Amino acid sequence: MVDCSHGNSGKDYTKQKDVLEYCGNLLMNDISIIMGFMIESNLKEGNQKLVMGESDKLEWGVSVTDSCVNIEQTDKMIKNLYDKLFKNINNK
Repeated sequence: MVDCSHGNSGKDYTKQKDVLEYCGNLLMNDISIIMGFMIESNLKEGNQKLVMGESDKLEWGVSVTDSCVNIEQTDKMIKNLYDKLFKNINNK
């Protein structure tokens, strides 16, 4: 299981796509080396602070913990990985 965030992305959530792409390249040689991926994802990009007594100021769909890629970016990342692996499997 590969965590595309945290240490693997240098704690830069925008680099999760690079981690996933790198792992996809590894999977092209051996599909069995990785069983899955974790992506920090939410409806909207980034994160926000949760301040006691100010929950009415929170933006809906934005993480209150780790910074996240948005749902559109997540969709693109997963589809790109699928396309890469599906094409590779069909070419063998």
